Amino acid sequence: MAIKRISYDRAEVYIGDETTVIEPLSETADSGIDGRILRQLLDDNLTNKQKCYIMLYYRDGLTMEEIAERFGVAKSTVSRTIFRGRERLFRGAQRTALRRLLNNGK
Repeated sequence: MAIKRISYDRAEVYIGDETTVIEPLSETADSGIDGRILRQLLDDNLTNKQKCYIMLYYRDGLTMEEIAERFGVAKSTVSRTIFRGRERLFRGAQRTALRRLLNNGK
């Protein structure tokens, strides 16, 4: 039996609606300020590939090996992608915090 390779090119397939492989963030997660800020950081700073891998790893609890198998890539590719995504999120969070500080919390 051949394993079907999943593409991350269409982010909405993974994070856009309820009928897809990866469910969107729950309403409770998006309802607070922290949830909205996190969602904005994800959308503004990550590539579709990084977003998919990070959500599968942190939110859904898949291992890097499982993600690699699902996407038909090497485990090192998943690891590197998640690492780079975390760096981009950190830099984006720094920029957002600085912007809020300079705009008196707005």
